[in-house]
Amino acid sequence: QTGPCLLAACLPGEQHDIGLLLFAMVALDWNYRIILLGAATPLPEIAPVCQRTACAGIVLAGSYQSATEVLNTQLPQLMRAVDVPVFIGGRTLNHHAQVFQALGMIPLANDLQQAMQTINSTLQQRE
Repeated sequence: QTGPCLLAACLPGEQHDIGLLLFAMVALDWNYRIILLGAATPLPEIAPVCQRTACAGIVLAGSYQSATEVLNTQLPQLMRAVDVPVFIGGRTLNHHAQVFQALGMIPLANDLQQAMQTINSTLQQRE
């Protein structure tokens, strides 16, 4: 892969990473490079990895209602710490769409091809 690098991780406490793995496979088909951090990733670890690897964007996934600490403290800290787009996908959008939008996160469709179109167009606008 020679395309942009995406860092992909599940939200803290999230053990269901199959959707994230499927996303990573589709992103590879779109010629993206993937750094896959996997399930239950502590959010404070994401910004340093993103900076060291020069990622073009961050993709977070969740399938349930996130903890208040994650929503009110950890996600805002992450958003302040990075200067790349942060995308959010999974069923967690059903519970917290307004919070994610207020933080400036970019929602992704459940359809992985549509999600990749969103990522692709967002990153192209930043070039």
